[in-house]
Amino acid sequence: TVTGPITVCEGAEVQMLADVPGTWSVADCAGCMEASGLFEPATGATGSYEVTFTPESFCPVDSTVTVNVIPGVGISADNVPPSLCAGTEEFQFNTDAPGGAWTADCGGCMTNAGLFAPPSAGYGDVAISYTVSDGLCSDSASWVVEVLPVLEGTVETIPDLCEGSVFNFDVLLDAGIPAEYASSSSGVWSSTACPDCITNANSGVFAANEPGVIDLVFTFNAACSEPIVATVNVGESVNATISAVPTLCESEDPVVLQAV
Repeated sequence: TVTGPITVCEGAEVQMLADVPGTWSVADCAGCMEASGLFEPATGATGSYEVTFTPESFCPVDSTVTVNVIPGVGISADNVPPSLCAGTEEFQFNTDAPGGAWTADCGGCMTNAGLFAPPSAGYGDVAISYTVSDGLCSDSASWVVEVLPVLEGTVETIPDLCEGSVFNFDVLLDAGIPAEYASSSSGVWSSTACPDCITNANSGVFAANEPGVIDLVFTFNAACSEPIVATVNVGESVNATISAVPTLCESEDPVVLQAV
């Protein structure tokens, strides 16, 4: 006796059974049947197939059953990214197999329709799942999306500088950014008003090469970030050289000294 489903979803696998030892075969579907009776039609191999079982006997009598392979609902494409910024208010997940249900391990951060709210999820990895069914066939997929904090901050100290001086600027990250993200943050310093004033773009070394109000910009090396913008006042250098002093006699009246 041969038993097994007569309807199989495309891309699925089913186990055919027999009550005696024997050999399985399928007409017009090379590689679809294993010796154990596992029938696995390939994606795209829809239609009707004759599954034959030949018992181990001196007088074997074949048993044949027709199996119908119907189109499945396989998920083959999606728009789920590996990460999202916590500042993104909403993101709509989609696949090429619509009509299913989405779930996530972050409470109410996502609707069944796949509308995801990163601010409600919290920082870190979020497990996302999607299941779709047409009543006969079904498929599911899962992903992990990392919700990243938006790196923001201020320039820690902004002193008034004199022309010709050198200062090392530092960034102070906003409170609330987890340590594992803060410790690995990096970026570069720049200035449109005085590009040459930035003598080390990575460490923030600033040379006050010219007077005026100079802009400073620190750009994080991270997609989820906001540039830090500040200005520094550079005062013009003062020449305090004393003008040449003439030779004076001890008895002369006092002389007012002049600076250049």
